[in-house]
Amino acid sequence: MAALDIPELLIAVLGHLDQGSLARCTRICRAWKEPATELLWAQVQDLDKLVTTSFSKNILACFKSPSWNRLLHMPYPELAGPPNSPHEEEQRERARDTLAQAWSHFRSLDIDWMAETETFRMRTQHITQIRLTQSSSKALLVLHILQETHPTVLQGIFPHLFSLTIRNDHYAPLISQCITKLPSLRHVTYEASSTSFYGAHMSSWRIACQAALGLTSFSIQLTSDSDNKEYFGQFLGPHWAPLTITPSLFRFPFVLNRAWKHIELPGRLVGKYLFSALASIDTLETLTIHGSFEGSVSDLQHEGTPFRSLRELRLLDISATGEGYFTGMVLKNVQSLELRYLLEREKATENTSPSAVDLTVMAQACLYASSVIITVNNNTEGEQFAGVFGNSDFEPLLAIESLEKLVIRVPPKSSICLSDDFLDRAARSWPCLRVLHMDPAHSSQTLVTLQGLAPFSRHCPKLRSLQLGIQSDRIHTVFNAELYAQENVNEPSIECPLVYLSVGCPPVYSAEAVAEFLSALFPSLRYVECPKSINSIPCSRGDYFVWSQVVRTIQERDRDIDNLARTLRARDLAEKHELGGGDFIVSSIDDSDEDYWAYSGSEDESYSSDEDY
Repeated sequence: MAALDIPELLIAVLGHLDQGSLARCTRICRAWKEPATELLWAQVQDLDKLVTTSFSKNILACFKSPSWNRLLHMPYPELAGPPNSPHEEEQRERARDTLAQAWSHFRSLDIDWMAETETFRMRTQHITQIRLTQSSSKALLVLHILQETHPTVLQGIFPHLFSLTIRNDHYAPLISQCITKLPSLRHVTYEASSTSFYGAHMSSWRIACQAALGLTSFSIQLTSDSDNKEYFGQFLGPHWAPLTITPSLFRFPFVLNRAWKHIELPGRLVGKYLFSALASIDTLETLTIHGSFEGSVSDLQHEGTPFRSLRELRLLDISATGEGYFTGMVLKNVQSLELRYLLEREKATENTSPSAVDLTVMAQACLYASSVIITVNNNTEGEQFAGVFGNSDFEPLLAIESLEKLVIRVPPKSSICLSDDFLDRAARSWPCLRVLHMDPAHSSQTLVTLQGLAPFSRHCPKLRSLQLGIQSDRIHTVFNAELYAQENVNEPSIECPLVYLSVGCPPVYSAEAVAEFLSALFPSLRYVECPKSINSIPCSRGDYFVWSQVVRTIQERDRDIDNLARTLRARDLAEKHELGGGDFIVSSIDDSDEDYWAYSGSEDESYSSDEDY
């Protein structure tokens, strides 16, 4: 047994605490011996707090000279003031002389910097995330000056720093590269102002992130906070307006011709130029878009194969119009597709019914996907739509022959309405299917019967988890399962390894007959869900009682098989004991070790699988 890693365990526990709780822990645990107290610093993301508490006041006073202001506010050292200002060259020359004197004075200080930075170095060893805000400028200045004058004293800081978050009130001076150039940094999250996408701050980080050679992913998130552009705009605005480059791309905070692997963006930021730039990144593996796309789709041009290496595509909180950007594409390497729609009113008619969700474009674009997750939510205004999603809405998905996992979720007042015929075509179209979840809790209007489950037993040899609604306004009667188990005697028979089944709580005529029916179709069935309500409507006591008998019968059959497995295992071990001359102890019949089927390999191996359903 591996030894318990106490530091790793403590870090995991502290990761669930907010900043207030961490502060209280720090005060309480001051008497702890190292490194326990230092593990608390692994959760601190505020760079300013980390620096000010790790250095003495006398040391921090060395970095408060007004001469350093040039480093704090200018994107480049040569920018001493607003462009075209009077005596501009003279001001630049004077600023350079002042800064040179500050560097010379700092190098002449008689301070043991190795000893003074020891606490800071120790506290950075476990930190994985740092958040930069406007208050971080002084801390960045301290690190930048030390790196430039005494580079050896800060070697090895932040060895595990993986992620950097930049708040939109923080303009990036050149000194920001003291953090962005750390070799362990892989991800940057930029919090952009929702009122000013391409302000001075976003442009400044394009320069600061050039030093981050190890970056492989970035994300941009929208906030309602002001970006303080009134202060910095006078310095930067005139410098960011070349006519030869599309403004939306030039002002973008990250250079897109790098080997990015993971990108997350707000849809309002994605127009046709940025979308084409994203499509040309050959190394991109994961793309996540939040919100509807910007503008209309027209004249999209791509060089080479678009999204050549893309494996995961997530379009979240979008309307159907955003999918048009993918029209005509075939993303051969996309394995995972997630679509999350926001239902909206039809603007022309103000109809209260939700706009149709058209999956045609995305199904054709991700024709080789193995996992598809589709969620339909009510709009952001909180309006509750009562929509019905039928066979035609999901028809485009039948073209994805490689589908292994399909999850569909709809709003509470909406319903999925499928038919037995659709399920038959779905089972034939998805021979690789392992998991199917069609939101049984919101399927009050479905037309599916128990007989509609039979095609899955014939055509889905890998299916392990099945969740879909069964018609609730009729009493279901089942007949001999052999009539459904094999449609054509000439077809090779297969055994569906289904383990988990959830079909709501449908009214059935005979619990025993239904249990026998399900066991015949799915011999490996081990667990049948028995919910107490469907779509927030309580089931009748009679329906719930009868269906609970179905569940109990399946479970008792499972226990019988387990008892048989233990009996056969004990007998097998006894025989080996006799043949081996009694050199080992015989296990009892109540041994709770692995069951006999997994032990001997005489039963379907899926029974002992630990795969998630």
